[in-house]
Amino acid sequence: MSIVLLTAAELVLIQALRSRPGAWVTMDELIAMATSASPRPETVVRAMLSRIRRDFKKAGLANPIEVAYRGGYRLTAEALTVEVADRSATKRTRSKGVLS
Repeated sequence: MSIVLLTAAELVLIQALRSRPGAWVTMDELIAMATSASPRPETVVRAMLSRIRRDFKKAGLANPIEVAYRGGYRLTAEALTVEVADRSATKRTRSKGVLS
Protein backbone atom coordinates (compact mmCIF):
# COMPACT_ATOMS: atom_id res chain seq x y z
CA MET A 1 0.00 0.00 0.00
CA SER A 2 1.23 3.47 -0.88
CA ILE A 3 1.22 6.50 1.35
CA VAL A 4 0.60 9.81 -0.41
CA LEU A 5 2.89 12.52 0.93
CA LEU A 6 1.43 16.01 1.20
CA THR A 7 2.54 19.33 2.64
CA ALA A 8 1.14 20.43 5.99
CA ALA A 9 -1.24 22.88 4.27
CA GLU A 10 -2.46 20.20 1.85
CA LEU A 11 -3.04 17.86 4.79
CA VAL A 12 -5.26 20.50 6.42
CA LEU A 13 -7.39 20.64 3.27
CA ILE A 14 -7.67 16.90 2.78
CA GLN A 15 -8.49 16.38 6.46
CA ALA A 16 -11.17 19.07 6.19
CA LEU A 17 -12.71 17.19 3.26
CA ARG A 18 -12.37 13.87 5.10
CA SER A 19 -14.17 15.30 8.12
CA ARG A 20 -17.28 15.65 5.97
CA PRO A 21 -17.42 12.42 3.93
CA GLY A 22 -19.88 12.60 1.06
CA ALA A 23 -20.72 16.26 1.75
CA TRP A 24 -19.89 19.12 -0.58
CA VAL A 25 -17.49 21.70 0.88
CA THR A 26 -17.60 25.17 -0.64
CA MET A 27 -14.56 27.20 -1.66
CA ASP A 28 -15.35 29.68 1.12
CA GLU A 29 -15.29 26.86 3.67
CA LEU A 30 -11.97 25.57 2.30
CA ILE A 31 -10.49 29.06 2.44
CA ALA A 32 -11.62 29.39 6.07
CA MET A 33 -10.04 26.01 6.89
CA ALA A 34 -6.80 26.86 5.10
CA THR A 35 -6.49 30.20 6.92
CA SER A 36 -4.22 31.56 4.23
CA ALA A 37 -2.85 35.06 4.71
CA SER A 38 -2.57 35.40 0.93
CA PRO A 39 -4.29 38.32 -0.76
CA ARG A 40 -5.74 35.73 -3.19
CA PRO A 41 -6.69 32.77 -0.96
CA GLU A 42 -8.89 31.15 -3.63
CA THR A 43 -5.87 30.86 -5.91
CA VAL A 44 -3.84 29.31 -3.09
CA VAL A 45 -6.55 26.74 -2.30
CA ARG A 46 -6.98 25.84 -5.99
CA ALA A 47 -3.22 25.33 -6.29
CA MET A 48 -3.19 23.06 -3.23
CA LEU A 49 -6.09 21.02 -4.62
CA SER A 50 -4.19 20.68 -7.88
CA ARG A 51 -1.08 19.46 -6.05
CA ILE A 52 -3.15 16.94 -4.08
CA ARG A 53 -4.55 15.58 -7.37
CA ARG A 54 -1.02 15.39 -8.82
CA ASP A 55 0.36 13.50 -5.81
CA PHE A 56 -2.48 10.98 -5.94
CA LYS A 57 -1.83 10.49 -9.66
CA LYS A 58 1.89 9.91 -8.97
CA ALA A 59 0.83 7.19 -6.54
CA GLY A 60 -1.17 5.53 -9.32
CA LEU A 61 -4.48 6.50 -7.73
CA ALA A 62 -7.55 8.07 -9.28
CA ASN A 63 -8.41 11.75 -8.91
CA PRO A 64 -9.39 12.08 -5.25
CA ILE A 65 -11.47 15.24 -5.53
CA GLU A 66 -14.86 15.64 -7.15
CA VAL A 67 -15.96 19.12 -8.21
CA ALA A 68 -19.53 20.33 -8.64
CA TYR A 69 -20.02 23.61 -10.45
CA ARG A 70 -21.16 26.09 -7.78
CA GLY A 71 -21.54 23.15 -5.41
CA GLY A 72 -18.07 22.73 -4.01
CA TYR A 73 -15.59 19.92 -3.53
CA ARG A 74 -15.67 16.48 -1.93
CA LEU A 75 -13.42 13.46 -1.71
CA THR A 76 -14.21 10.32 -3.63
CA ALA A 77 -14.99 7.19 -1.63
CA GLU A 78 -11.61 5.70 -2.67
CA ALA A 79 -9.72 8.77 -1.44
CA LEU A 80 -11.22 8.35 2.02
CA THR A 81 -9.31 5.07 2.41
CA VAL A 82 -5.90 6.26 1.18
CA GLU A 83 -3.26 6.91 3.81
CA VAL A 84 -1.72 10.38 3.69
CA ALA A 85 1.27 11.69 5.61
CA ASP A 86 3.19 14.90 6.12
CA ARG A 87 5.91 15.09 3.51
CA SER A 88 8.19 17.11 5.82
CA ALA A 89 8.20 14.24 8.33
CA THR A 90 9.96 11.93 5.88
CA LYS A 91 13.46 11.83 4.51
CA ARG A 92 12.27 11.24 0.94
CA THR A 93 12.63 14.03 -1.59
CA ARG A 94 9.68 16.21 -2.55
CA SER A 95 9.73 14.96 -6.15
CA LYS A 96 8.96 11.37 -5.09
CA GLY A 97 5.56 12.16 -3.57
CA VAL A 98 4.92 8.56 -2.49
CA LEU A 99 6.28 6.03 -0.03
CA SER A 100 5.79 2.32 -0.59
